[in-house]
Amino acid sequence: MAASAAALVPGPGTSTAALEHAGYAQRIADPRDRRRVLVAVTGEGHRRGEEIYAPLVRASRDMLQRYTPAELELLLDYLDRSHELLITHAARLQEHVSAERDRNAAEHPGQAAQGWRKRPGSPDVGGLA
Repeated sequence: MAASAAALVPGPGTSTAALEHAGYAQRIADPRDRRRVLVAVTGEGHRRGEEIYAPLVRASRDMLQRYTPAELELLLDYLDRSHELLITHAARLQEHVSAERDRNAAEHPGQAAQGWRKRPGSPDVGGLA
């Protein structure tokens, strides 16, 4: 049963219907907006989630007990700064992608809606063009 539950861990390929069918989630009407449907975790979903993740939680807690409060503060500082760095880098990459898309649209009018294209002279990577 753990294998079937692992196959239903929410992700890009998991449908709400599959989670609902397994009894892990249920659809409920949004009380503030009748056009929307919310997805809520059921008691069984919580139970299975705890069953699956409890060993990781215990191991993480045990690992963290090895550190002093000062060391934990240092780790938190590192993680916070790393997060900020990654967010900044992701924004820079998004700006680069937008500029590249705009440049391609200007150079090749009418082709922008067709998506990315291989530039003439650029290497073929893994057969992708």
